[in-house]
Amino acid sequence: MEQALKSADLKILSASAGSGKTFNLVQEFLKLTLTYGEKGKFSSIIAMTFTNKASLEMKERIIDALDLLSNVYSTDSNLQKKRQLLLETTVNNTQLKKEEIENRARLVLKEILHHFEEFNVLTIDKFSLRLIRTFARDLDIQQDFKVVLEEKKLLEQVVDELLSKIGTEDNKRLTSLAVRYAKANLDEGEKWNFRKNLIDFSSVLIKESNQAFVEKVLEKEYTSEEYDSINAHLKHIKLEFENKITSWIEHFNSYGLSKGDLPGGVNGVLGLPDKLNKILGSSPQRLKTYKAVEEAIAGTNLKASHVFPDALKQSIIGLYTDTNKLADEYFCYNLLRKNFYNLALLKYVGEQLQNIRKDESIIRISEFNAMISKLISEENAPYIYERLGTKFSHYLLDEFQDTSRLQWLNLIPLLHESISQGHFNLIVGDPKQAIYRFRNGLVEQFIELPEIYNPDQDPKLGTISQQFKVQGEKLPLEDNWRSYKNIVEFNNAFFPEFIVPLHEDMQAAYHDVIQNPKGKDGGYVYFNHFTEKMNNAEYEELELHSIHQWIRECEADGFKRGDICLLARNASDGRRWAQYLTKQEENYKVVSSDSLAIGADKTIQLFIDYLNLRRNYNNHTKQTQFAVSFITRQQLDPLEELQSFWDGRVGKLNMEMFVQHYFESKEKLIFNYDNLYDLGQQFARLFKVDELNNPYLHHLMEMLQDFDVNEGPDIRAFLDYWLTGGSTQTVQIPENDEAIKIMTVHKSKGLEFPVVMLPNLGWKIKMDEKVFVEDDKEVYYTALKKKDAPDFIMDHYEEENYKKLMDEFNLLYVAMTRPVQRMYANVRKNAEGYVEDFVAKQLGDMQHSKLVKNEEEGIIQYSFGEKSLNTSSEEEQTNLFQPEALKDYLWFPEISLQDKEALEEEDLSRERRYGNQLHYLLSKVNQLEDLPKKLRALKIQGRLEQDMLDELEKDATKALTNSDYLTLMQQATKIMNEQEIILDKDDIRRPDKLILTENGVILVDYKTGKKQKKDEAQVKNYAFALRELGFAVVEGYLFYLKENEVKKVC
Repeated sequence: MEQALKSADLKILSASAGSGKTFNLVQEFLKLTLTYGEKGKFSSIIAMTFTNKASLEMKERIIDALDLLSNVYSTDSNLQKKRQLLLETTVNNTQLKKEEIENRARLVLKEILHHFEEFNVLTIDKFSLRLIRTFARDLDIQQDFKVVLEEKKLLEQVVDELLSKIGTEDNKRLTSLAVRYAKANLDEGEKWNFRKNLIDFSSVLIKESNQAFVEKVLEKEYTSEEYDSINAHLKHIKLEFENKITSWIEHFNSYGLSKGDLPGGVNGVLGLPDKLNKILGSSPQRLKTYKAVEEAIAGTNLKASHVFPDALKQSIIGLYTDTNKLADEYFCYNLLRKNFYNLALLKYVGEQLQNIRKDESIIRISEFNAMISKLISEENAPYIYERLGTKFSHYLLDEFQDTSRLQWLNLIPLLHESISQGHFNLIVGDPKQAIYRFRNGLVEQFIELPEIYNPDQDPKLGTISQQFKVQGEKLPLEDNWRSYKNIVEFNNAFFPEFIVPLHEDMQAAYHDVIQNPKGKDGGYVYFNHFTEKMNNAEYEELELHSIHQWIRECEADGFKRGDICLLARNASDGRRWAQYLTKQEENYKVVSSDSLAIGADKTIQLFIDYLNLRRNYNNHTKQTQFAVSFITRQQLDPLEELQSFWDGRVGKLNMEMFVQHYFESKEKLIFNYDNLYDLGQQFARLFKVDELNNPYLHHLMEMLQDFDVNEGPDIRAFLDYWLTGGSTQTVQIPENDEAIKIMTVHKSKGLEFPVVMLPNLGWKIKMDEKVFVEDDKEVYYTALKKKDAPDFIMDHYEEENYKKLMDEFNLLYVAMTRPVQRMYANVRKNAEGYVEDFVAKQLGDMQHSKLVKNEEEGIIQYSFGEKSLNTSSEEEQTNLFQPEALKDYLWFPEISLQDKEALEEEDLSRERRYGNQLHYLLSKVNQLEDLPKKLRALKIQGRLEQDMLDELEKDATKALTNSDYLTLMQQATKIMNEQEIILDKDDIRRPDKLILTENGVILVDYKTGKKQKKDEAQVKNYAFALRELGFAVVEGYLFYLKENEVKKVC
């Protein structure tokens, strides 16, 4: 019966955005469970996806569908309408009668609810974990192993253990490796943060795509003799390279050729000796090719009067061949030298990870696939099922475009077994939405289906692939049920030509990009194209203005604020937009990943300030921070409220008076507690906070309880954990019709919004990370680049460049298919290598009757469709919790010390405290007339000591009137103090002052101590970061305050 109901044993759905992917998957589940009427049939089906959220949603959708089909007697008209549509679809899919579907749905739902543990809708990782637990003994691991999800913490543990051993008598080799590693990083211009550099570098150990390379790295010994051998090879290659060149120059000179004998002049053959002489003494490099020389060798520019002996021609060809070969060898050996100690330390970290795994009985989640691969390769599917105690007949795989290589290889034998038995299986995906390559997703696997992607030409896979091809069928879902007609039509006109720059193999992912609009008529698309060149600060101003204008426009047309979602490529853009919106007079509320972070809530901020106070009660800075946090939470002005507790004689908060006024006594504020959870509960009672009405506090209590169990009741340890990641944990709360949503494009995948805004499409196509590559001899770790690199690295560069381009194009596709009714976006004139360049070009080339182009000075406005009032039916309203949008106050950022957590400010010498406070004051003041007001404010806030005020004012005045400083300030169009430059989530830089000018940006960094070489390196690092953000002209200066000297660095 099963064979008669389907056309293929393997059905593959290529599901474009909005095409009803989950609906189809649920329908297949219903078809399998309802058609046969077998008891317990649902337990033979396993549906797999990639996130817990997605698996939960799929479970809910399946149960809701069964419940809806069962609900014959409901009187709700809306419910009955939905039920009727679902029932008709299910009748068509199963060929069953309505009454039979209703009865069977009721029975299946009852079975699932009574045997929920057999309802197999889960993530691939959970399925892998189930296999690992079943075969724990076979895999030589203990049955009670723990799974490590936060692998970075494990790396930190290993690196910290490594650091503790450096310099000890028993670890001389490790000490030598660490010193050489640090020196190699400094020589390469890396910033001095040994621990962070090593943790970041060690993360290559946990990336699936690196496993084959890592295994080879771990096999090597990295002895000092090997290092010496590499250096010897480099010297030998350099000597041979120079000998080749000098020998050829002598050979050339022997011909006695002069001007007029050969074409091209100094850029031709006659100019080669001078050019070659200039590179003697430098590192071997590929010789530059010259058009005139190439033409002379080819004979295309030779005249009858020219003299070009064949022997000389052959010698030039040989010179290029030989020296380029030597240059490639030198390049590779130099890579080995540069990374020798890095890889030696990596080997040490890898070995320690293995030791920890055995000693503490843990498994990293990134090891799952490799372990399962070993298991699957050694056992057949029936045996695996026998050990599991369950045989799955049907596999339903969702989001297949994000499946990794090992995940797919591990599933192939199980699907093969199912298909061989004539059972139905389903794979759903969309290569256009493959945006998780950085998590090992391999989109080529879906593009290749129903055949199996087999780049290594494995014969066993080839045989299975033929069976998949015969028994598989790939079908597109061509209808878009999500978006209004004009949104779909715009994307249909935009993407087919937009993807032309992609490699032809990758263009295949977009072969089904054109969709049939099935949504409502209407819809509106609007793009601003700013055509004049501008710096980032100028563009940001236009960007924020356009956001404000678009929101007002949408509200005027009947959209709620909760209908609007702003999508960003990175979190820093989202934070900037959120901060801007929350400061507007319309009192916008924002829900973003930042606002949902537990550390964004004022009550939680108060709790952390309270812990800091408990840890060092007599620290005046901690006292003032706590007091300000306490007053701020009550929505009062701390500057006014704390005046009555301010001791003007010493310039500090009178903590005794403050505590007595608000808490009666110190004993009530600093109470005894049993553990951190108990401390949190008593805090909630003391500060009158209801945990049930504050999801942030509830989440904090869970964190405290977990920390008690795993780490113990140590306040300092918890605060360390808070600073290194605890504060970024997010809270799940209901959405709100009055809050504008802000999220990254990655987080928006699978979601839809009535209005989508893309304020910044300046997404840089970066080629900056280092990767492993190999030739037939060695494994190398290198940044990909084209200049002077051997062919195998340049080939890898070209391949990676196309993949990077596809990553960004896919992100854009995801972003532009989220809107239901409206889409707004900005693009600007930018340098090459940004997504907005491709977008601007495509907008200019697009031809469509609905596309309206309005060109004004400095801007081209594109619109598609007409704006109309939002008449969507009002959805049922509920009273939902409104989170605090963003942190409103950024009081008292910690002064930068070598170890700010271990070294309290009050323990510093007066000279250093004074230097820190002068530095902080000048980072907040731009001009002399602002100084008195800022001095008063910082004094009240407890940032400046009373007995230093006169001296601070005197030295700050001297600095603010420095003639060189004033010259820099006169160029300012905008000034930004302590502005964060976020290159990635772990690389945040904060120069003291940025002076935006018409041509670029000037950065100034203050120094209060003695001049050091690292000062200039720090400024150059800041300048590099700013150039990465798109500033073409960057000048960097050091301002030595003690000498009142402004020094240009770059």
